[in-house]
Amino acid sequence: MTTTMSSQFRVHVRSARLLEALTAGIKVRCQVVERDRHGRLVAKVFSPNGVDIGRRLVLAGWALAYRRYSTDYVDAENQARKAKRGISRGTFVNPWMWRASSPPRGTQAPGAAASGSRKLAT
Repeated sequence: MTTTMSSQFRVHVRSARLLEALTAGIKVRCQVVERDRHGRLVAKVFSPNGVDIGRRLVLAGWALAYRRYSTDYVDAENQARKAKRGISRGTFVNPWMWRASSPPRGTQAPGAAASGSRKLAT
């Protein structure tokens, strides 16, 4: 069965729900790692008892290791992929690759589908 990522997995919704569950009612601590090419802070987020929230999202399969800034979560991504958790249950285009091949928001390439959906095989 092939379906669109948004209708089958709703990655942004599931990722947000897990993030909410991991941080509900607690104060998190941000550890700045660096600034990106746009000057924005890149940080890791920890719970009060030291749980790395980003690593948990990646281990659950609802986030990916963004190797441009760090390889810290590559092992967690590999574990999620091996266990077929989250988005690893199907095929998908890495977000940074999709963004690089897609027109900027608010614009559309000539002849492109209006929905902009990507197919995900399940």
